[in-house]
Amino acid sequence: MNVTRSLVFALPLLISLPRGLDGQSTLFKAGLIVYIFGTLVYFSTWLPLLLAPTSVWSKSPAGPLAPRLTPFLSFLGIALLGDSWPYGAIAAVFIFFHTWHGIQNL
Repeated sequence: MNVTRSLVFALPLLISLPRGLDGQSTLFKAGLIVYIFGTLVYFSTWLPLLLAPTSVWSKSPAGPLAPRLTPFLSFLGIALLGDSWPYGAIAAVFIFFHTWHGIQNL
């Protein structure tokens, strides 16, 4: 899991983005929307855990697992932005193991 974690966080530095913002592809625009949406969803899954740790959501299995699953949306956005399907595949493997580890700790 540490290898995929390292790759998921290091590879975006190597993904080249299109130059200029004029006439960006639909894929790039979709990637930007998915990345922003995914980041907002990810941070929103942490809010109940931090603000109401004794709530039903925070104590349910879904509460602690949500921050493990939702980063995939941001990673998918990065893959779309750079048109890098190998990055998306590596991110999916990372999220699988990251979530599996979380399920084991429930």
